Amino acid sequence: MLSKREIKMRKIDSTKVRPLKSEQLLRIEDHDFALRPGFGGSPIPVGIDVQVESIDSISEVDMDFTMTLYLRHYWKDERLSFHSNKNESMTFDGRLIKKIWVPDIFFVHSKRSFIHDTTVENVMLRVYPDGNVLFSLRITVSAMCFMDFSRFPLDTQNCSLELESCELVTGHRTGIRLERDGMWSLKIFPVN
Repeated sequence: MLSKREIKMRKIDSTKVRPLKSEQLLRIEDHDFALRPGFGGSPIPVGIDVQVESIDSISEVDMDFTMTLYLRHYWKDERLSFHSNKNESMTFDGRLIKKIWVPDIFFVHSKRSFIHDTTVENVMLRVYPDGNVLFSLRITVSAMCFMDFSRFPLDTQNCSLELESCELVTGHRTGIRLERDGMWSLKIFPVN
C-alpha cells in the first residue's frame, strides 16, 4: 500500500514529459536530429511527389493562383531504423516530426500557404524498419503567376509552382506548371 507522500510524489512525477513508446523504439533521444542524416558526407537524396487535390482559384486581377495539394517527401535516415519481426512500418502524427530532421522544402514565389489542421494537423510520418521515411502534408498554397494579356482572347498563360530547398546542393528543382491554352492543365517539369 502506498503512503500519502508516495502518492503525492507519483502525481508530481506524472507531470514529467516521458518519451512515447514509439520514440523509445526509434531511439529519438540517442541522436542529434538537428543535423541531417549523414551530416558531413554526401547529400541525402530526397524524393518529392505532389498530388493535386484541387485548383481552388486563378485570379487574373491579382496574378496568382491557389491550389490544395498533398506534398510527400521520401528519404532514408538510418538513425530511425528499428527492429520489426513482421517488417511493418510505424505511422506517427505531427508530434514526432518536430523532433526529427525533415527536408526544408518550400514553394518559390509563394504569397501564402498553410497546412490544413481540421480536425488535427494534416501531416503524417511513416517510418519503415530500414529507416526509410515518408512524410506527407496537406497544404493550400497561393503563388504568383505573371500573366500577359496582350494577345487576349488568344492568349496562353503558364503558372508554375516551384519547389526548392534551402539546403539545395545539386541545383535540381522541380515545379508544377498550370497552363492555359483554351483549358487549364497541370504539368510537372524540371527547373534549371
